[in-house]
Parts: sequence; structure tokens; C-alpha cells
Amino acid sequence: MRHTPKQVQLPVAQGDGPWLDHLGRPLAAAFAPAAGTRSDDAAWTALDEAMRGADSSRIAAEIIDWHAFGRRADVLAGALGAWVAHRPGGLLDPSWLALADALRAASEFDPARTALPWLVAATLVAERLCGRQPLAPAHPEGQGTQEELADHVAKRRATAAESSVAAAIAAGRPLAEIERGLLALAAAYPGDGGVTVLAATRLGDVRAAAGESATAAILPRLARALAERPEALVYTQHHLARMAAVAPRFAAMAAAEHVEKGKAFAEPKFRPHVLDGKGDAAYRASVKALEFGVPHEILAQSLSLAASERLLRFDPRWQHDESVVEDRADGMQLLILTSAVRRLRAELTAEQWLPLYLFAVGLVHASAPLDAPERERVALPEPAPLHQTWDHGPEIAKIVAALHKHDGERAIAVLRAYFLLALPEQPLCAQLLEAALTDIAPQALDAARAIALMTAAVDEFQALATHPHRETPLCAALRALSAPLDNRRTAALGSAAIDARSGALPPRHLVESGPTLG
Repeated sequence: MRHTPKQVQLPVAQGDGPWLDHLGRPLAAAFAPAAGTRSDDAAWTALDEAMRGADSSRIAAEIIDWHAFGRRADVLAGALGAWVAHRPGGLLDPSWLALADALRAASEFDPARTALPWLVAATLVAERLCGRQPLAPAHPEGQGTQEELADHVAKRRATAAESSVAAAIAAGRPLAEIERGLLALAAAYPGDGGVTVLAATRLGDVRAAAGESATAAILPRLARALAERPEALVYTQHHLARMAAVAPRFAAMAAAEHVEKGKAFAEPKFRPHVLDGKGDAAYRASVKALEFGVPHEILAQSLSLAASERLLRFDPRWQHDESVVEDRADGMQLLILTSAVRRLRAELTAEQWLPLYLFAVGLVHASAPLDAPERERVALPEPAPLHQTWDHGPEIAKIVAALHKHDGERAIAVLRAYFLLALPEQPLCAQLLEAALTDIAPQALDAARAIALMTAAVDEFQALATHPHRETPLCAALRALSAPLDNRRTAALGSAAIDARSGALPPRHLVESGPTLG
């Protein structure tokens, strides 16, 4: 027997429900019929309530109605960005990346389906952050200067850093100037895995969707996030000491950059130093290239290719070894980070950017233990046999279908054939981003990482332009996102933690200090 929305008597949350039918399925017909008569504030209050309870059905209803009734998208983008920023650790959570990337992707969606990336991102944010109570409002204190802020961030004074930025905003300092200062601090203090770099990079994407004024609510929280950065890993701690030792060389490296020097740079011969070089080979090769004058954009692109290759080489056994801390997500993080490093090159001075570049070079190099043994590595499949066609739609559909079936090798084979046929790239990239937004992973954390990874892969593919290996980031993303969903479970993690505490089986770190820098 079919039940109409009026017959359902089981409300599942406060508000205008009921939102689910008797089997727990969302009811599109039950979406608030009076939504169009509410003010923006009332509509946001209802959405905020749904997000606090991680009620995905209500989140979908409210966001679909928000778009259907023509409400301003920038208002919603700003409110969602502030919702994340006001939660403890929100800006360092993968859901922040998913939100920013979804807002970017929304511009490529069919107008009738624009709400989809918004509601996917909002649901991921809610599921990840719903239990965290909002932070108290920031009170302006201090002079609000960059020097003051840098001191607070360096000494990890989170509340003082937040108050300093609030003071700068209250004093009328341009928001763009404050943002540039925060980007520079993120480059100087990237944190474990470069998490502060990722958080800072995505601010520009949210600003593009929400407008300049909306970032005023996020900037102080970003300063707090920078001061609260995690720096527990040996690699991160050693990096800061190494960069202090080589800082006097940065001015000369920055001045040496010259576009003509890129013509003499053999990138395929350089990349193995980053991937497989012994000892400090990655650092020395990178410094030599910088001092020779190789354009920084070329070096940043090469770094993303190296991170892509590292992800392609990932040894699946680490995904099952509970005594090892790292897993496939660490390989994914490398590509996401190196993409952010390349993007930041346009926002920072060369001297500010160089330490961040060397941080990422060293991290990619130090992650070599994630690789499978050379004899066990799976080469990229040959391009699939496809007939010459001008109709790109069916070929893109084959790639997406293989991805959803977790057949990464088939997806890569068709992708490589697609490029051999010289079919259009823009619709392919748009469809890959949409695929990452369509429940490609069942858990919120994995879904957020999938969105960030595919966004990074598309960005790097486009940035590599005429490079003969430019499809490598896309191939790496397809293989990683098609891998079996065999993430660790709570009981296994709990057992490992108990063993570690008792000293019976301390967890091993594969990625340690990385190369020793001279």
C-alpha cells in the first residue's frame, strides 16, 4: 500500500516534518510547502536546526527549497562557511574541503540540479561536526598587526590569534590583506599533512561563492585553526628546524627564477629524485633546480605528478595492517596537498612559498614506505579499444560507471582512450567532479576525502596543460576511489589503541623525519 505524505504520522525531528516515510525514506513531496513565504533568516534557522541534528532528510529539504524559491546562493554559502568555522577544529576537518570544493563544482551543474552539491556538502559537514558546540564569539583585542598575529600563531596562542584578527577587522584593515597574511602563516606552519595549508587555500573558494563580506566571519576562526595546528609528527617538527637553517638562501632562490630556464629542465629526469632518491636527494635536487632558476610553476606541477605516482604505487597491505598508522588516505592527502601548494604559488611571494614547496617535496619523498614493492606495482592499463567518435557522452558514462562499480582499471583504460581520441576535456572533468559528489563512499569522512581528491586531480590535470603525463593525477584518483571500501573499523582501532597503551604492540609510523637537509 502506498502512503501519501499526509498519511504519515511519524515525525522524526522538530520542524515542518514529517520528513521520512514509514520505511525511513526521504519524502520529496513532504518538503516544506510554505518555504517560499519564509525570510532568509527563518530558512537558515530551519537548516541550522537540521544540521545540528545531522538530519540528512531535512537538510536536503531545506537546501532544495532554498534553491527552488530563488534565495541568494551567496547568503547560504556564507552561512555554511561560518557554520563550519564556528565549530572547534571545523576548518581543519576534511568536511571543510568538501564544502569548498562542492561550492566550486556547483557552477558546472545543470541549473535544475544545482542544489545537489550543496546538500551533499552540507550533509557531510553536519555528520562530521554536529556534536561540536559553536565557539564563543571572538572579541577584538590587541593591535591587529601581522607581526602580532604571527607571534600568536608561532606560540600557539589560539584565542589571542583569533582576537588579533578580529581587532584588525574592527580597525578596518582590508580583508584581502588579512587573508594574505593568514595564507603566509599557513605556508610557514603547515601542520601535520599540511592541514593548515588546505584550510587556508579553501577560504578563497568559499569567498568566491559567498562574497567578500562573508569571509569576515571566517578569518578570525582561521587564525585560531592555524594556532591549533597539529604538529605531532616527527616529519613536521623536523621541517621547521630545517627551514630555519636554510632560510638565508630563500632570497637568492626566489631571485633566480627565470622563464627561459624552464626550457632546459628535464622534468621526467627530475621527478625520480623526489620519488626514489636516497637520503637528502629530493631536497638537494629541488634546491639545485631552484637555484638554477627553473620556474616555480613547473616545479609545482612536477611535485603534483610525483604525489600522483606515489598514490598509484600505494601498497594495499597497509590498508589492512592495524599495527601501521598510515593507510591509503595518507597517499590521497599527498595529492590534495601538492595541488594546494601549486595554487598558493599565485597568492604568496616566492620567499613565502619556497619553504612550503620544500615541505611538500620532503613529505612526498618521506612517504616512499607507502609504496608497494616494485615487482608488485600495477602498471596503468593500456587504453581501451574504442571506435573513433565525436559523441563524448557515452564514453564519459563508461568511465563514471566503472568508477561506481569500483573497477578502477577499466575506468583508467577508458579514460586513456578518451584522451587518445582527443574528445573534449571540460565535460569529462565536470562529470568526474559530479561523480565524486554522488555518494561515492558510504561514510562521511571517506566521502569528503573523495570530493577533495577528485577536485585536486582535476585541477592538476588542467594545470599540466601540454605535459605528456598530464592524465596521471586523474588515473591516481580513479584507482584510489575505486579501491575496496575496507577502511578500519572501530573495534580494530580500539584494539590497536589498547595494545599501544599497554606497550604490547605500539603502532608503527611508516613516514618519519624524511631526508636530512644540509
